[in-house]
Amino acid sequence: HDTHGTRHTTRHTRHDTTLTPNCGGGRTQGFQAVMHTHTLHEPAHLSKLVAIIDQASGEVKKKRPRCLTEKMTAVVEVVTLKPVCIELFRDYKQLGRFMLRSGGRTVAAGLISEIIH
Repeated sequence: HDTHGTRHTTRHTRHDTTLTPNCGGGRTQGFQAVMHTHTLHEPAHLSKLVAIIDQASGEVKKKRPRCLTEKMTAVVEVVTLKPVCIELFRDYKQLGRFMLRSGGRTVAAGLISEIIH
């Protein structure tokens, strides 16, 4: 933390995310996109698919899935090209949201749940 409480990351974050309808096929580890959060636009890739989550109960349906498809809710790890300043959703709701976009389309949206150093 700096004196203003902004979190700095070493590019590696964990997200609770939902893939959007019509996201155009499955998403696997290594999928590249642009991460958008508040005013930030940074190239990123999915470094790890942690788990698929049941939207209704919030319980883990499957650990370490190979692929994510549209309308799935999952926990994923994202690595950005450069270090970025971000906030956890639980600390600052407005700054803890993100989108992943690819080819001009939003493919996922969600919440920043953990910063991994």
